[in-house]
Amino acid sequence: MVPHGQSEINPKVNTHHTLVLVKKDGGWRIQLFQNTPLSFTEDRRTPNSFRNELIPIKIRMIGPCGSGKSFIAKELSKKYNIKGYELDNLVWDRSAENLRFPIEVREAKLDEILSMDSWIVEGAQYSWGTESFKKADIIFILKPNKLTRNYRVVRRFFRTRIGLEKWKYKQSFKNLYQMIFEWNRGYDQEGFSTILELTDEFADKRIIISNNKKIIVHIEEHFSS
Repeated sequence: MVPHGQSEINPKVNTHHTLVLVKKDGGWRIQLFQNTPLSFTEDRRTPNSFRNELIPIKIRMIGPCGSGKSFIAKELSKKYNIKGYELDNLVWDRSAENLRFPIEVREAKLDEILSMDSWIVEGAQYSWGTESFKKADIIFILKPNKLTRNYRVVRRFFRTRIGLEKWKYKQSFKNLYQMIFEWNRGYDQEGFSTILELTDEFADKRIIISNNKKIIVHIEEHFSS
């Protein structure tokens, strides 16, 4: 990108622009304009990060509430210089409460992500976005201990309520009930088995994880293979 008033490209201010148009009432309207920083500075790179940049990898992570998806995805993003994406942020428009993006916007944003050389996509969703399973190099299905999972959900709820932890939206007691007794119970009763069926054709790259620390071991094995 060439900054205003300059004539040379400055890699520190490189950006990636995304524009989504929606046809409505006989005309085209801008539904989404996204500006994503893509700065690049050589002095911050390590031999390992340089190696990992040269070896593209696409990671799909799926699991119930409290399985540690967001946390481990952020850790992997830092370690391997791979941008991470939460499927929730493709579904929900955070500018208002309980506002969803139009389906065409959601699909366009996911298609753009999946077209990249490297990505980490994480979320509990499996009824849509199945193309991510096909395009992923590794699929991690998280299946932590139920007590540990529910403890994380409750702990995060109270930490966000008292301001010790930031979250994407303000959680209510109704959200807490839904996460533990509806969404996670549904994941245990039918979600997990459905995910296994959906990913059965990709069994050679599918890994079921009960300890998230083992994810890095599997990724390192992928890089060394």
